[in-house]
Order: sequence, then structure tokens, then C-alpha cells
Amino acid sequence: MMNHFSPNLKNVMAVAFVIIFAMLGILKYRELGLVQNSIDSAEWVKHTYQVTSLLDKNLLLLDDAETGQRGYLLTGREEYLEPFISASPRIGENLDDLLSLVRYNPALVARVGQLKDLTNQKLTELNQTIVLKKAGKSEEALNLVISNKGKSIMDNIRSAQREMATVEQNLLAQREQSLLNAQAAQSRSTLAGGLITAGLLIFLYFAVFRIVILPLSNLVKSLKLSLVESYAQSTQQEKSLSQQAVAVTETSSTVEELTASAIMLQKQGNSVIDIVKVSKAATIKEQIKSTENLKEAESLSIKMKGMSDSVAALAAQLESVKLLSNTISDISKETNILALNASVESARAGEPGKGFAEIAKQIRNLADQSKANVEKSIKIIADVDRQSNAMIMESDGMIKTVDKVATNASESNQAFEFLSKMSNEINSNVMEIILNSNQQTKALGQIDMTMRDITIRANEIVGGVNITNGNIERLNAGIVVIEKII
Repeated sequence: MMNHFSPNLKNVMAVAFVIIFAMLGILKYRELGLVQNSIDSAEWVKHTYQVTSLLDKNLLLLDDAETGQRGYLLTGREEYLEPFISASPRIGENLDDLLSLVRYNPALVARVGQLKDLTNQKLTELNQTIVLKKAGKSEEALNLVISNKGKSIMDNIRSAQREMATVEQNLLAQREQSLLNAQAAQSRSTLAGGLITAGLLIFLYFAVFRIVILPLSNLVKSLKLSLVESYAQSTQQEKSLSQQAVAVTETSSTVEELTASAIMLQKQGNSVIDIVKVSKAATIKEQIKSTENLKEAESLSIKMKGMSDSVAALAAQLESVKLLSNTISDISKETNILALNASVESARAGEPGKGFAEIAKQIRNLADQSKANVEKSIKIIADVDRQSNAMIMESDGMIKTVDKVATNASESNQAFEFLSKMSNEINSNVMEIILNSNQQTKALGQIDMTMRDITIRANEIVGGVNITNGNIERLNAGIVVIEKII
């Protein structure tokens, strides 16, 4: 179908593009001319404003020069001449710039020449009055000023500048109108070019649409629908085969896992039998040890109770010794007081009482020693009392622990008897499991071989379906490209 429509498409596109480029070329050439006219008109408008500005500047400079002259004539001071000295050379430069701007117009050149002559006359008149003032001829200078010669020249200058300004304003109005006309023509040309181009492009679009795009679009839609149906069927087949292959693979993996589990179960069963035998022997041995521990715990409990009673009796005796030590301490204090009193009395007796004083001193030392020993004994008795109390509490705790150990030993003895019975039952059950595992391993081996064959065939079919789907996807991608083009 594309070969049938290609010649028409090429002819239509060639003609359309030739027309479009020809029209665009004509419009572009006209637009460039209009743009240049706009630029020229804008430059002339700018030129008019420059001329007007220079004319205004000339009057300002002449006013400055006249101001300097009047100030000097009135005061006679040189500093008042500064505006005149400054403005004089600038006036000439300003007129030269003005002449350069109007050189294209002979009438304006003549007017600028006239303005230049008048300006020189004014500067000459100003300079004459200054020279007369400097020469001391103030009256002559004043007479020259009041002769109205300078005023007449200035009036002529203003009249000449007004005439030039009027001419420039008329030219400005013409040039601004010309600029507006050029801009309007440029806008019309641009709009016309845009409309013509848009019309040609719309014509080209409809021509190509009717000749190529519409038939090709119908063909693409039909082909795409067929591809979608084929791809859907192929995808469904692929999913089914993939699911079957996955199911077979999972079944095969499960069979392998069951086989490995059966073999492992056999090994674990043999290990369990060995463990049961060892556990049974250890249980019997531990049962014997538990019985012996029970007897030793009962004997130890009796001994601990006897030790607790002995420690309690010791605590009672220590309390008696503590009372006795306190009594000795009191006697030592009283003896110390008596010895002190004896020392005092022997001192009063003088020489005869010296021997008695020595005896009293020895008694007091003995009483101090007795008091110190009693205090040490009380501390020792207190420490022994605390330790005996701690031993009583520990003995009580140990008695409870021993009783608990005896109880646990009795319970352990019963548990060992139960474990011995359970070991015999486990041994017989494990033997049955090992026999069943051997039979299961043989059956699973046959199932695994069958599953492997099914998996190989399913994978081959899935590979073929994948190749078909790849071809359909590439064809569909080509159709998508064609859709984007049309």
C-alpha cells in the first residue's frame, strides 16, 4: 500500500514546499525592506531631536557669555568674565556640530551659516565692550551696550533659530509618520506571511492525511489488533507452561528434599537408638547415685541440726560470760576509785603514807589493766556472738537446702524409673521409622526421575514461546513507531 501512494505523496510534498519557500522568500524580502525603512525613519527622528538640542544649546551658551560680559562691566572684576571665557570656544564647536548634522540639506546649511555670522557678530560686540572696559573707557562700553546693537543681534539669532526649529519640527512630524507607516506595513507583511504559511501547511497536512496517513492508520489498527490477540494467546500459553514447569520443579525439589529427609531420618534413627542405649545406661547409673545422695542428704540434715543446737548453746554461754565481764568491769571502776582515794589519803599522811601510796598506785594500774582486758573480752564476745548468730541462720538455711535436695533426689529417682520405661518404647518406635524410611526412599527416587523428564520438555516449550513473544514485541514496536510518524 505504501508503494501505491508514494508517488502522489512525493509530488504533493514537492509542490507544497516549493510554494511555501517561494512565498516565504518574497515576504522575507519585503519584510527586510520594511525593516530598513523603519530603521531609517527612526534615525531621522533621532536626527531632528539632535538638531533641536544643539539650537537650544547655542542660546544657552550665548546667554552665559552675555552674563559674564554684563557682570564684568558692572563690577570690573576679572572673575566675572569666567562664563564669557568658558562659553566662547564652546559656541564655535556647537555650531560646527550643527553644520555637520544639516549638511544633507542646502537650505539648512545656509541658515546655519547665517546663524554662525550672527553669533560671531554678537561675540564681537561682547568682546568690544570688555576691551573698552579694560582700557578704562567704561562710558564708551556702556554706550555701546545701550545702543541696542547687541539686543538687535540676539533678536536676529533667536529669529533664525526659531525658523530652523520650525523646519525641523515639520520634518519631525513627517519622519514620525513615515516611521509609523513603515512599522504598520511591516506588521501587515508579517501577518500576511504567517497566514499564507499556515494555510499552506494546513493544505499540506490534509493532503498527506488523505493520501497516506488515513489508509496507513487503518492498516496499523488492524495489524495491531491481530498482534494484541496473538500476543495475549502466546502470553497465556507461556504462563501456563511456566506454571507447569514451576510446579514440576517445585515437586522435583520436594521429592529431593523428602529423599534427603528420609535418609537423614534413617541416620537420625540410628543415632537415636545409640543415644537411647547410652541414656538408659546413664539413667540407671544416675538412679543409683540419686539413691546414695538421698541417704547422704538425710544424714547431713541430722548433723546440721545437731550443729545448730551446739551453736545455740554456745551463744547462751557467751551471754553468761558477757554478764560476768560487765561485773568485772564495774569492780575495776570501783577499785580504781578506791585506789585514787587511797593515794589522796596517803598524800595527806605525808612520809608514813608513801608505802601505802605506792600500793594504791599498783592497785590502780591493775584495775586499769583489768578494765582494758574486760573491754577487749566484751568486744571478742560480741564478735563471737554475731558469728554464732550468723552460723545459726546459715545452719537453718543449709538444713532447708538439704531437705530440698533430699526431696529433689526422691523425685529424680522416680523420674529415672519413668525415663527407663520411655527409652524402651522409643527404641521400638525408631526401629519401625527406619524401616518405613527405606521404603519411602526407593519410591521417591522413581518419582524424581519422572519429574526431571517432564521439566526438560516443559522448558523446551517455554523457550519456543519466548522466541515467538520476542518477535511479536519487535513487530509491535515497529507499529508504535509508525503510529508516532502518522
